[in-house]
Amino acid sequence: MMPVVNQVFSRFDADDSGFISLEELFNGLAQVMDGSVDAKAEFYFDLYDMDGGGTIDANEVRYVSGGTSCCVCNRSIILVFRL
Repeated sequence: MMPVVNQVFSRFDADDSGFISLEELFNGLAQVMDGSVDAKAEFYFDLYDMDGGGTIDANEVRYVSGGTSCCVCNRSIILVFRL
């Protein structure tokens, strides 16, 4: 499985250049912070779908949720869905 930080980097690197431009950074942050519920859900689904298989299994949830770097992600998911 790809580390979570790599998943986020890949999501922000829209043109697959291996670099994140200022525009890509703003677009990625906007999707996560100001996007619609659907856009946010898609971002987090892709983050948790570590193997890109189109489904999320228990191991992927454990892997993403277990890292300390995902505390903010998990809080954001709660805010997005108002759980």
